[in-house]
Amino acid sequence: MSEWQLKQTLGDLPSSELGDGAISAVEFDHSGRYLATGDRAGRVRLYSKDAPSGDAHAPVAASTKPMSAMRSALWGGKSPTKSPDKAAGAQEYALWHEFQSHEAEFDYLKSVEIEEKINCLRWLKPVSNSLMLLTTNDKTVKLWRVRDRERPVSVVEQYTSRGGKEGLRLPVFRKERRVAACPRRTFANGHAYHINSVSLNSDAETFLSADDLRINLWHLSESGTSFNIVDIKPDN
Repeated sequence: MSEWQLKQTLGDLPSSELGDGAISAVEFDHSGRYLATGDRAGRVRLYSKDAPSGDAHAPVAASTKPMSAMRSALWGGKSPTKSPDKAAGAQEYALWHEFQSHEAEFDYLKSVEIEEKINCLRWLKPVSNSLMLLTTNDKTVKLWRVRDRERPVSVVEQYTSRGGKEGLRLPVFRKERRVAACPRRTFANGHAYHINSVSLNSDAETFLSADDLRINLWHLSESGTSFNIVDIKPDN
């Protein structure tokens, strides 16, 4: 009989002290290596497993072996039927990057404040060594591209001659790894009510967004147009 064990806890603040930092959305990526969380303040935190080679930043493609994201997250790619001693070596998640996805806004036409709270997160399949992520608050869906790449940085070093005298100051270029999240698309003005769900379609090119009464179809390359496919709003 399988036994469930708590493997890791992210964050240790009591609920009374979280405030706007309370988590409102959680989503694993297709490979189970990355975990995304969204909070009530509109922030998105990305967690990554520590790679055996020490490189925990480079995005990787999804595994070709069929394995659920939950199993991969809890057991590090190992079967839950293995002994607790072997399962204890499972990799843990560490904070990889954090960015502000949504800001609080005010709808002057309806005199309603739009919260920055993240309602839903959805991972897209990695493209060109970049991670793609959909985030949404009550009114706006955003497509984010997260990249981790090496950039040359100029550093001036002091060279000393053999005689002990100070030499020339020459710039030296070193490579530093930096993670950046860039907004690629903003899908707005498609819902009159609060968006509560986003779902990526199997073609990896379109997605659905739903509020309490409507479901819209979007294309990832076209942010200005959506198609309403379900509308159960009663006639006035």
